[in-house]
Amino acid sequence: MTQQNGSQPPDAGALFQESVAIMARLRGPGGCPWDREQSFATIRKYTLEETYEVLDAIEREHWQDLAEELGDLLLQVLFYAQMGDEAGYFSIVDVLGHLNRKLIRRHPHVFGEEASAAAGNRAQVDAATATEATGVLANWEAIKRAEKSTDGASASLLETSLLDEVPRSFPALLEASKLGGKAAKVASTWPDRAGLLEKVEEECVEIEVEVRGRSGSRGRRG
Repeated sequence: MTQQNGSQPPDAGALFQESVAIMARLRGPGGCPWDREQSFATIRKYTLEETYEVLDAIEREHWQDLAEELGDLLLQVLFYAQMGDEAGYFSIVDVLGHLNRKLIRRHPHVFGEEASAAAGNRAQVDAATATEATGVLANWEAIKRAEKSTDGASASLLETSLLDEVPRSFPALLEASKLGGKAAKVASTWPDRAGLLEKVEEECVEIEVEVRGRSGSRGRRG
């Protein structure tokens, strides 16, 4: 176990390696019976629970609780990585490698365009425009779209499948929010709420017409 010395701050890398080793032991021979019998399917519900507990700590602004809850969320990552390693799918090294390359690839304004390209960036973006958050997000999305192109074609060809990027496993409200955000990126939005309310009223009228039509059809049967 890592010893923490009061005169020297603990090393994050050493602590992370210790966590990986603990997880391997829990899943290994002579480890924990409960941990050993878990699978991707059985663990995923705990991942959702831990995510909500992280959000709760943030909303309460209880930072010590947040530190603990983030540790619990990290445990989920270690659990999946250990199971993936055992099955030969991937390891924690793959997880960290994907993360590091993604961060460099999508931040050419920080690490440089050459480093971004070496990390897999195929999008043509102007790093000089990323002086504000809006420019950063625009470049991020362009790079992300290019990542999904299997033949290196223009990222604009992927615009028709923007909604496919929203996981169907999201809770209903989160899914609706993500879909709305994607739609807004292709100008399917309103400048103010007046136009939106008008559209809602229009859709409500169409639903009412449909419901009445179906009720009338059922009433004429027999």
